[in-house]
Amino acid sequence: MTVIDWLLDSDPSIRWQVMRDLTHEPADVIAAERSRVATEGWGARLLALQAPDGLWGGAPFSTSQFQPPSGSCSPRSRSTSSVISTPKYEPVETTFPLMHGSTSPSKIENGATVSSFGTTINVLEGLLEHQRAIGGSAVLAEARRRGEEYMLERRLFRRKSTGEVIDPSWLQFSFPTWYFYDVLRGLEYLRDAGVEPEERIAEAIGVVEGNRDPDGRWPLQNVHDGEAHFEMDDGEGRPSRWNTLRALRVLHWFAQAPFEGPSVRATSTSRARANAVSRPRGGTGPTGRASRD
Repeated sequence: MTVIDWLLDSDPSIRWQVMRDLTHEPADVIAAERSRVATEGWGARLLALQAPDGLWGGAPFSTSQFQPPSGSCSPRSRSTSSVISTPKYEPVETTFPLMHGSTSPSKIENGATVSSFGTTINVLEGLLEHQRAIGGSAVLAEARRRGEEYMLERRLFRRKSTGEVIDPSWLQFSFPTWYFYDVLRGLEYLRDAGVEPEERIAEAIGVVEGNRDPDGRWPLQNVHDGEAHFEMDDGEGRPSRWNTLRALRVLHWFAQAPFEGPSVRATSTSRARANAVSRPRGGTGPTGRASRD
């Protein structure tokens, strides 16, 4: 079984994204698969846990709670994949710190000017979803651009001042990520936001490649504390369909980069493998499942 077959032999919430991002199926095929999320598998299980008052876990998620009830989440959560459980930590307040140079709100209050990757990625994702939902102003677009530049200047995981790795845990990939940052989450945001791949992400792409196992899959790593309604992967250290999907589409995005340079050529394996994932069926037509050739 190829990696693509393994991903497709899964839940509808995985399959429709594989079809959209890796095998590039027709839009109607993708839509049909996506429509199954609410009635089959993890999506159906999650919806079945909703209380009559519309809540999960007994209370809406609130930034006023230092430790939200286990499994609590709002019915307006972003996606099935991100509302399966809730972490046992104080939630990050995702307001508009990007307007002040991507600085954590608590640090802004104390007069600090050093930015936080953890806060920045949460705000960036929130602003992107806001823009997609209701449109965005030039001010918010500029805030996102500044946040993206903040990450790129640091190559997604290094200190700007010394070049040292900021936090070694960022080189391992969690799912769900909660509000924690890691390299794969940063790359996923840039891809999703339509940022054009460039030389400054090449080293981060190398980190992604380095986490691939001999079978071409990515394991679940650095699992954060928290109670889940149910598990979607087989456990820490085991191959993760969520991490594999996310890593493959990041590599595919990078493989389309319209540039070439010394540090990028060093990641040519990433390009070759990512392109192999979307090899055209029979050598003709749009890209499709390599396993179906």
